[in-house]
Amino acid sequence: MHARGGIAAGQSRAEAEGLFVDAMQRLCDVAGPLGVSIVLEPVNRYEINFVNTVGEGAALLARVARPTSSSTRSRISCA
Repeated sequence: MHARGGIAAGQSRAEAEGLFVDAMQRLCDVAGPLGVSIVLEPVNRYEINFVNTVGEGAALLARVARPTSSSTRSRISCA
């Protein structure tokens, strides 16, 4: 599955990040018991306005705060 999102018009970066972290935590709660890994791919700034660098992705994954999240590879292994 591929999902793509960005910062909506009128939405702050902080709000978008909060929604992302909340959604990833909920997703991990469901995906973890199923052994599903979730990969976050930074996309260049010309295509999207959210998570453009590995550093941004790593910082967001650190906020997801799941025991098996790996911010060095922009991957959350929810299992």
